[in-house]
Amino acid sequence: MRSYRQARTGHLQPARGASTVEYALALALVGLVFIAGIGRLEEGSGSELSDRGQTVGNPDGFVPVSAIYAATTAAPPVVTTTAAPPPTPTTLVPPTVVTVAPTTTAPATTAPPASTTPPTTLLQGTGPGIHIESLSTSAIEAKNKKTWSGTVVIEILDNNGDPAQNATVVGSWSAGTNSTTTCQTDSQGFCSMTQWNMEARSSQPGVVTETTLTINDVASSSNKYQPTQNLADSITIVQP
Repeated sequence: MRSYRQARTGHLQPARGASTVEYALALALVGLVFIAGIGRLEEGSGSELSDRGQTVGNPDGFVPVSAIYAATTAAPPVVTTTAAPPPTPTTLVPPTVVTVAPTTTAPATTAPPASTTPPTTLLQGTGPGIHIESLSTSAIEAKNKKTWSGTVVIEILDNNGDPAQNATVVGSWSAGTNSTTTCQTDSQGFCSMTQWNMEARSSQPGVVTETTLTINDVASSSNKYQPTQNLADSITIVQP
């Protein structure tokens, strides 16, 4: 077999006298060996890197990198969302309807005029009986001579002859503007009744030449009226 030598260039060259074919075979063999060595080197380096990657941060054991990442990575916070309660439906209260009844106003009534007719019987007391002791008259003509007025003074005493105070005397006139009248006795038992403004002119209709007062009743809260004991119960006044 032919011998080879290495030139300064680093390439194998056939020794002098070797053929070109032998030289080519030698180069091919060297190339295969070189390629095989590089593949082996790459495979060993990749395996070593993989082993180192699986043991990063844990020299005492073989913990995968994925487990280390899962252990050192904080889990994201759990966000709890509480749904707001549904709004409470608003109940509309119907408005209160107030029914106002129409006010009915009763028609105004006019009270009848007070009766001027004296009561038939007045309340009587139970004390000593009272009666009309005396009746006296007086008359006066107006300055213009057109009218005149007449007055009767009544005296009331009890059966003991004492004045009957606060006795009510009721009388009626036969002529004049007032048909009835009343008076109340004083502490001396006297009261008076007057018929005013009677027509005095004879030429005028309604002329009054005289009028008579009749005592109809006498009432007392402490004494009883006894008309049978009256000395008089009527009297006439004549135009002056």
